[in-house]
Amino acid sequence: MLSAALQAKRREFSLFRSIGASPRQVLGLSLIVALIGIGVCAVALLIVDPILTAHCGIRLKYAASCLHEAALVGIVFGAGILANLGPALHVNRMTLADGLSVKL
Repeated sequence: MLSAALQAKRREFSLFRSIGASPRQVLGLSLIVALIGIGVCAVALLIVDPILTAHCGIRLKYAASCLHEAALVGIVFGAGILANLGPALHVNRMTLADGLSVKL
């Protein structure tokens, strides 16, 4: 599934490369997007928790200072980066013409 998602983004990566972005900059952009996604999920959790508690009696347990849970999140994030390396290297090796061509 990750490979399919990266293939869908290959055009975007090729556009970045065509305007002069280095592979390191493209990787940095991908990591920033991932971190923003984690932040959005954390904010959504803070917003949804009081609503679910008030209307359904469901309390979402979270602890921002719990080191064990932070370590687990770090492990999952690291595993995602490692799983992403293979397809990302494949996309990086593609020629710009291949990424920018329209395939029907």
